[in-house]
Amino acid sequence: MVQQRTIVIIDDCLEDRDTYRRYLLKDDTYAYQIFGEECGEDGLELCNLVKPDVILLDFLLPDINGLEFLSELQLQMGKTNLPVIMLTGQGNEAIAVQAMKNGASDYLVKGETTAESLRLAIHSVIERTHLQTLLEQSEQRFRTSIETMLDCFGIFTSIRNAAGDIVDFAIEYVNDAACAFNSMSAQEQIGASLLSLPLFPQDELFNDFCQIVETGKPLTKEVLFYALNDEKYLSKALDIRATKLGDGFVIAWRNITDRKCLEQERAQLLIQEQLARTAAEAANKSKDVFLAMVSHELRNPLTAILMYTQLLQAHKLKEDQICRAYETIERNVRLQKQLIDDLLDVSRIVSGKLHLNMQLLDLGVILQAAIDTVRPAAETKDIQLELTIDSSPSHSKGVNSVYPSVLLFGDATRLQQVMWNLLSNAIKFTPHHGQVQVALKLCDRTIQVIVSDTGQGISSDLLPHVFERFRQAEGSIKQGGLGLGLAIVQHIVQLHGGSVKVESPGVEQGATFTIEFPKTSDCTERSAKGDRPSTHTTSDSLSRLKSD
Repeated sequence: MVQQRTIVIIDDCLEDRDTYRRYLLKDDTYAYQIFGEECGEDGLELCNLVKPDVILLDFLLPDINGLEFLSELQLQMGKTNLPVIMLTGQGNEAIAVQAMKNGASDYLVKGETTAESLRLAIHSVIERTHLQTLLEQSEQRFRTSIETMLDCFGIFTSIRNAAGDIVDFAIEYVNDAACAFNSMSAQEQIGASLLSLPLFPQDELFNDFCQIVETGKPLTKEVLFYALNDEKYLSKALDIRATKLGDGFVIAWRNITDRKCLEQERAQLLIQEQLARTAAEAANKSKDVFLAMVSHELRNPLTAILMYTQLLQAHKLKEDQICRAYETIERNVRLQKQLIDDLLDVSRIVSGKLHLNMQLLDLGVILQAAIDTVRPAAETKDIQLELTIDSSPSHSKGVNSVYPSVLLFGDATRLQQVMWNLLSNAIKFTPHHGQVQVALKLCDRTIQVIVSDTGQGISSDLLPHVFERFRQAEGSIKQGGLGLGLAIVQHIVQLHGGSVKVESPGVEQGATFTIEFPKTSDCTERSAKGDRPSTHTTSDSLSRLKSD
């Protein structure tokens, strides 16, 4: 079916109008509906009425010229590209060019116009107008889609230097979402350069954009921007999609900050839940191990006590066996008492009820008493036990050994407990014929107590955990105990404002425990004068300790 097209001929020469009509009626491509007018004003009214596909316009009209007609027609049709073929006389090509600059699609010279040239010109204008309409519709759909989309969108063109390198990008277009994202109007952005505006907070994206243009490879990327306040936190997160367009690129990006923050919070919660679950499992395991350990450690002394008690009641022991039985019962009672005391101390520590009876005391006396307490155990294993005070060696052979006074405000009972724990541990894990050295040093600001041995040492895996409750090496478990002694030592030392640390080169290479107490000015002055603490205070504390 032949398509119909509407033609309006505006020419004051009737003969020319008839000629153009005759030429067009011979066209097999379209069926034309042809209208004609002599004057420009009447032609404008006719065009408004019939909406022609093509207008044949003579430049010289009785009322207005062709350029004036084009201006009025642009206002009437609301567009600058008009389906107008300007008809001019011979030698008026300059006027024709001016007409095309004013919106005409083509021009013909009247004296040279043939049926073929007229039909070709009209076909060209119809096709061009049709393509222009499709393009306008496509642009309209594009703009409608882009402006209503939630994602930000922009078009950028490369700015190159004389060597052809990309040095920046010109902003050709941004949609409403991008304007809202950047808190800038389209007028502020379009025509500006990318690097002159804070559109993307990360410079590395510029290199990515250059790669898109140079390689043609699209970019899909999540970009996270972090700010540093008191701590590092996620300030912005973008999901970016970009692809090459001519000598530039188009980009769409979405603000995913809220989603990423939520993902990070969820991940953190999962980590915390996993840590809590692991801690709970470890606590349950520790509880089971602890109950089994307590049951075992308390049952062993009771078994020995029960056995010897039954033998004594049955009078089945000889005279020398009876003495040994009482010694065994007493030793196991003391052992059980120590276990119970440790458990009670840990309970007080956990509940914050372990309090100190602070008084001025001589730390040398405390150390000497602790050494005297553990001496029998050391002699049994032929372990050399040596005490050095302030770099003055004094082999501890009795309470009457001469040593300088080292004064400290502290709890005599608890400090005796600390020293006894460290010394008994050192002797327990030092083999026969080994050596345990104790040093008491006065430093510029601290008082140091150093206990070192030549025992089995501590493995690197266990070393960071030796002061934790219920933590024991395999050898320690064989030796007995609940693994509470060093935890109690650390807490008591900390209550005195001090610290305790341990060093061990490795297994079978011994261990060294170092305690540091802060030195007070009053104690330092009295120590320099040779003043000693109250004999009553220290003696009472030591007598209670020895009775334990």
